[in-house]
Amino acid sequence: MTGNSTLSVAGEIYVEHDSSLSGSGLVVDLLAGGVYTHDTGKTLTVTDGAVLRFNQVETLDSGSIIELAGAPVGDPTLDLNEDFTNDGLISVSSIHAAATSTIDIAVSKTLSNNGTIHATGTTGVDRLISGDIDNASGGIIDIDNNLTYNSGTLDNQSGATIDVDANVSGSGTVSNNAIISANAGDWSIALTNVSGASVQVYNSIDVFTFSGTVTNQGDLLVHDFIDDGLFTELNVTGTVNNTGLVQLDSGADEDVLLDLTGGLLNNNSGGELEINAGSGGARTVNGEVNNAGTVDVNTDTTFNMGANSFDNLSGGLFDVAVSTTT
Repeated sequence: MTGNSTLSVAGEIYVEHDSSLSGSGLVVDLLAGGVYTHDTGKTLTVTDGAVLRFNQVETLDSGSIIELAGAPVGDPTLDLNEDFTNDGLISVSSIHAAATSTIDIAVSKTLSNNGTIHATGTTGVDRLISGDIDNASGGIIDIDNNLTYNSGTLDNQSGATIDVDANVSGSGTVSNNAIISANAGDWSIALTNVSGASVQVYNSIDVFTFSGTVTNQGDLLVHDFIDDGLFTELNVTGTVNNTGLVQLDSGADEDVLLDLTGGLLNNNSGGELEINAGSGGARTVNGEVNNAGTVDVNTDTTFNMGANSFDNLSGGLFDVAVSTTT
């Protein structure tokens, strides 16, 4: 469908075949009491400035796809004015270098994700999401292209996954109760990693950076498991406030680096920075550490403070294993 005006639907929107909504000014508006039917395996592409709007509670079924494809004419939007459940795939993408694709969730409404939300594409300015998201058990949020989370809270619930390979910015917040797999990119939004949850910086293809504020109550794991001659690095230019575990380790003979240059690790009471030998490789910590918890150095480790300092505060324990050098 192509157009430049609003089509208000009180009956049924039926996606029976691969279809598209296209046109700057085109709004397809499912009114309260309407019906949305989307056949399995079919894709509805929203592009060229079109808007797909839901004004009632709806579900995208498993196997069904909504694709937001930013294009030269304009930026497409999925507009959710009521609670929405995704059991299928919502792809937030772009086919033009200057285009942006948007998911806009109304205040006090929630996008519940049991399927996949994929920020993807090799071009485009950004992928934008505003509003509350519950990434439920089995849900996947896959960030392969830069994502701006403008507002709201993303609750990554037990059994869910966030997979990060690009930049994540914005004024929203993330609460992690499960797993965040941090492979590459710059994460600048506020993150709370709760007790029992983990942020896994494993086998980084590129350096992964925290440039915002991270509250770690669970496990922040910087590990390298692949014997490929590359190292794994977590770069912190913001602040990590730790009452959980920050661990450097390896399952291969590879270097692991925690670079706090320009940032800060506050290892608070109850927090632990643990540095293990694993299967080999060098261990390095650069930058500033304030320790009121425990630092366990279980292998030879280089601490490069530079112009910064390692402050062992009241109640802090710096424990170096026998035969280990720092």
